[in-house]
This record gives sequence, C-alpha cells and structure tokens, in this order.
Amino acid sequence: MRVDNVGHIHGDQHYNEYNWIVHGSADHLEKAHTAFTNGEYGNAERYYREYLAEAAAPSPETLVEYVLVLLGRQLPRDHTPARVAEILRVLDAALRSESAPPSAAALWCLMEEDLCHAQRRAPHPDLPRVQDQALEVDLQAARLICELIPPCDCPTWRMLNAYLADESDAALDDPEPAEPEAKREKHMKTFFGKAPRRPASRQFTPEEFLPQQLEPISGSPPNGPAIGTTAAAGALVWWLSSGFLSFLILVGAVWLVSKLVSVRNNHRRIARTNEEIERRNAQEHAEIQRRNAESYEEIQRENARRTAAYKRRLARYRRWRPSADQLEQWFRADLEAARARALDRLGLVAGQLVDETGREQAPLVVTGPVRNSRLRRREPGGPHYPDRFSVFVLVMTQQKVGAYQGTVDFVTGRRGAVEKTCEFRYKDIVSISVRSSRREQKAGNAPEYTVVGDDQDRTLEVPLEEEFVLIVPGDRFSVVTTLMDEQHDEYFRLYSQADQALAVIRQRLQD
Repeated sequence: MRVDNVGHIHGDQHYNEYNWIVHGSADHLEKAHTAFTNGEYGNAERYYREYLAEAAAPSPETLVEYVLVLLGRQLPRDHTPARVAEILRVLDAALRSESAPPSAAALWCLMEEDLCHAQRRAPHPDLPRVQDQALEVDLQAARLICELIPPCDCPTWRMLNAYLADESDAALDDPEPAEPEAKREKHMKTFFGKAPRRPASRQFTPEEFLPQQLEPISGSPPNGPAIGTTAAAGALVWWLSSGFLSFLILVGAVWLVSKLVSVRNNHRRIARTNEEIERRNAQEHAEIQRRNAESYEEIQRENARRTAAYKRRLARYRRWRPSADQLEQWFRADLEAARARALDRLGLVAGQLVDETGREQAPLVVTGPVRNSRLRRREPGGPHYPDRFSVFVLVMTQQKVGAYQGTVDFVTGRRGAVEKTCEFRYKDIVSISVRSSRREQKAGNAPEYTVVGDDQDRTLEVPLEEEFVLIVPGDRFSVVTTLMDEQHDEYFRLYSQADQALAVIRQRLQD
C-alpha cells in the first residue's frame, strides 16, 4: 500500500510545504532576532528579508529592527540611494500602522534630518509633526537607537542622547529653530494649543479564583447491587440446604458486609476524586496568581510609561509656552511694524507728522480681533490675544489725514495680503465714531469668536462689540476694538488708541 502525505491544507498543498510556510517564517524571525542581538547584521538582514517575504502583516516593532539592521551602524548619508529608499519605505509602513511606535518616528526624523543636511535640501513638511511623535520614545528604544547610529549633529539624535544622559522623567529637549520667526511661531502655536492632560491611570482588577467544590462523601454505593445480588443467590443455596433461620442470619451478614465494602469503595473513589480536584484547584490558583502578578506589573509599567510621557509633554509645553512679557513684546513689535508699513504706503516720513503748533504727532493705532479668530490670555486677569487681529493706523499732518488698514497674523507676525490706504483732508471726514452693537450669530454659521481654554473652548454666541468707524467720501474704515461676553461678564480688549484718535480728529474738526 502506498501512503502519500498530501492533505487538503491550503488547497492541495504538500504537507512539508505547509509546515515550511507556517513554521518557517517564525524560525526566520527568531533567527533574525538572534543575529540582530549578536550584531551579525548580514545574517540578520537575510533572515529579516525572508521573514518579510513570507509574513502577511509584520509588526511595526519588527520593521523598526529591520531598519536598524539596514542602517548597519552607519549614518543614512553613507548608504546608496536604493538602500535609503528601501529604509524610508519600511519606515513609512511602520508609521502607517495603527500602533506605530515612537521609535519609528525617531528613526524617520533621523533619516530626514541627516539627508537634508547632507543634500542641502529643505526638510519634509511633515517633519515637525513626526518630531512630536518621536518625543514619546521610551528609554530602551532611545538607548538602542543611540547605540546603533553613530553620533551626528541631527537634532533628534541630540534629543535622544540628552534623554539618555538624564534617565529621569525630564523632557526630551526637541530642537530649537535657529530663525527667530520660526521660534516665535513655535511659541505661539503652543500658546494657542492645548495643555497636556494627565492620563487616566489604569486600575488593577485581580482575576478572582473560584475553586471547584469537592464531592461530598454521600450517595448509594456503586457496587452494592452487584454484591447484594451475589449474596442473595448464595443465601438461597444455603437455605435450600440448611434451613430458614440460618438463611436469614446469612442474608443479614452478607448484606452488612456488602454495605461496608460498598461504603469503603465509595469513600476511596470520592477521596481520589477530591484529591484530583484539589490538585487542579491548586494549579489553577497558582496560574491565576501568576496572571494577576503579570497583569499588575504590566499595568504598573503602562501607568509609569504614560506618566513619563505626560511629564515630557508637560515640560515641553511649559518650555514653549510664551511668557506674558514675550506676548506683549511681540504684539508691540507688530504694531510698530504696522506703523512703519503705513508710513511707507502713504509715502510719509516722521518729520512730516506735525500738528499746527509744530509738535510731532505720532501715528495713532486702533486694533481689534478679526472675526472668526481665536482668543486666549496668558494668565488670569491678563489681556486676551487673538490669533489674527486688524490694525488701523491714522497718520495726521497739518493739511491732510492718511489712513492705513490691514491684518496681522499674531502667530507668525506676518501681515495679511489685503491692505487699504486712503488720504483725505480734515474737512472731508463725514463721520468718526465708536459705537456698540450686539453681534447675533446666524444659524448654521461657524462661531465668529472662540475663547481658547485648557479644558475646552467656548464660543461667544452673542457678543457685544464696540467698533471704531471712520467714514470719508467713497470709503469706510471700521475696527472692532472691544468684545464683551455678557454671560461671563468678561471684556476682551487689547492695546488700542481709538478714544485718542476720536478726540484728536474732533479737535482738528473744531479748529
């Protein structure tokens, strides 16, 4: 008879081939880990390639190890373009997974920073976002990366190395931009962003042990009927030969003996059963204790990791959150830039800004938040700063008035693309006023003003606006200078010279 080891495994696949597919990939991964741990990068790369060719969905941690093997203790710039492309392709696959490890983000940043420095090119636009992900890297991964990648001037490598120098919960010192504009933008994005929230700790709930109950020593003997039947047959034979009284005595004796034997056998069976139950209970109890201990340790490690990551994010947030003095300094610098821009667009110089008495009259600036802007203050009782604000500059000479209006992005300090200038005589002013009105939010429209908070944002649904308005023939200038949230009895106002501009214009019109 001929026996063939062909079965219906994955179709009509040969058993040996099936066994190679199921168990071969695991063997390759184990060999790859061993070679990687021993520093045999050539063998590790071969085993990783064989494993990845067979595995349907490799874990992102395995892809990170494969990238470290491909780098082979060299900087990214030292590899060929084909090898660099393969490394980036593997890192992209690791970052696209749902549980992308921070170590993959750190390696991607190292690759990008080193190649940008070597090739003198601009960094990838996603670099800041991935750098934020890299801040979550744990101590073990940071140590492995710094050990396997030579020291370099990359900001991410310096960050990881600084983390290793202090193995406490200190913040990973992310790189500081060299340009003042980029540094300010990073500060301001942190200011208008959310403060990190302390993570909720996972609670340990032990698995309860419910032992199997022992079998009670009761019940009818299992072999009593058989013994009783045998005894009855023997008693019948004895009665036929001896007499009725002897028969009764014999029956009673045989029944008592069979009962005692049955009870003894039943007790032995129950004892053996209970011993087996106690043995299984002891094994199950020990297994539950082991699982509880592992679960408790895992939860403790997870809580410690979350707390350490929270402390790093909090330290980073505190570092990049601008102070009240910085905010005021940047805001006043933006106002000075707006004054200079107004003089340049109007073709005036400071010497021309004099009144009828010959005294120099500095340009007056009226500011206020742009609609659909977000407001936040640095500390309780301090001013609310909008992320975008409108600026109106009033420039007065002896014969005429110049007006300039534009917007400023307070996050970057850049002025908006839309600007407006106008020159007119004092007698051409039709109206100048400061008026208050309620701003009703239209149904279906986004809120026009949002107050940013650490816990949650709130919108000003029906704010009371105070608006500076200047009307001249053929033109109209208006700036919202003050907002009031009547529900919370709170004012939102920045530095503005609206009242001063109103007084000066009225004085000139009276003269």
